[in-house]
Amino acid sequence: MRPRWFFLSLIAAVAVSGCSVFPGLRVLTGEDSGSSEAERTVQNFELVMGDKSGNTDSSLLNAAYRIEAADNLVDIIEIREEAETHEFNVTLLFLAAPQNTPQGQRDWADALRQAVELTWRAVLPESENADLLRVTIVNPAQIDTLDNGPSFVGIINRSFEIDRADAVSYLQGQRSLQAFGDLLVEGKLRDLQPDALELYSGTPNHPMFVAPTNAAG
Repeated sequence: MRPRWFFLSLIAAVAVSGCSVFPGLRVLTGEDSGSSEAERTVQNFELVMGDKSGNTDSSLLNAAYRIEAADNLVDIIEIREEAETHEFNVTLLFLAAPQNTPQGQRDWADALRQAVELTWRAVLPESENADLLRVTIVNPAQIDTLDNGPSFVGIINRSFEIDRADAVSYLQGQRSLQAFGDLLVEGKLRDLQPDALELYSGTPNHPMFVAPTNAAG
């Protein structure tokens, strides 16, 4: 992967002022249960939810639920700490696409920024021993297989990497699209995108992950 400049250019192209409201903050701090958000599905993609429970630490599972409850555009696929490398990884579906207008692209970039920030904040307790936070964005795509008919794969869109200490410092200050862009300019945040098609090949460990449509019933 190598850094790409679309996201940074998009931020630079729009004027963002003041401190943005942090959506979902009440959910993450326990002030709001977020139950209505947690009951959502990924019907926009006509995907079927598969049960992957029982394959992860309960505290990580709770962190994943907090993220999803706080942001209705996020569906967690995989969340785990890599003790040997001191990395904390979250792989997620981001259920939004940029619209072909300047305002639509700005809204998309801001929604993506908020999803990443929410993820950082939600995993701070569980990532205490990690040096690096990595948030990988996956796009769902349908493929037709000879044996199983229509199935779904995840295409790696991009990964945001940041030192945990820098994420903590950022979350303690003003949060906005401009501030997020400043992290990129300063080199504290790295926006990495694959040079070629790259499929998600991890091990899903969150109960709500897309499964082939023929698995329904």
